[in-house]
Amino acid sequence: GGSGTSSSNTLDSYEEGTFTPTVIGTTTAGTATYSHQKGVYTKIGNVVTVQIYLNWSSGTGAGVLRASSLPFTLYATSGFYPSATIGEYSGIAGTAGHTLCGIGLPNTVDIQFAESDFNSAPTPTTYDAAGYIILSMTYLAA
Repeated sequence: GGSGTSSSNTLDSYEEGTFTPTVIGTTTAGTATYSHQKGVYTKIGNVVTVQIYLNWSSGTGAGVLRASSLPFTLYATSGFYPSATIGEYSGIAGTAGHTLCGIGLPNTVDIQFAESDFNSAPTPTTYDAAGYIILSMTYLAA
């Protein structure tokens, strides 16, 4: 201890880079036209932080809205759902008075979106053919 030489005290790995996030639906993934499709990540050991900016139109997906193609698969144990912090969003259809939220799904490369009014259970957000979203999330890699 103290010397920083034992494996538990040293940095496992450090990596940073870019990735290309996508917008998908859970029933039909679909395709979209992007004006912004940016992702950047930092990975230290098994901790991954991503920042994403998606602005899309002409989307053909169906089902629940997800951001996909994260650079590393999320930790696989059910019950661990990292929260996405949503900075801005627009054009994604929802219910008045509700807030958009997102969670990382275990053993996937996906963030699933839902809306909540803080008085009832969150309801999944339906894929929208156009919109934009800026978010960040820190999660454990599988």
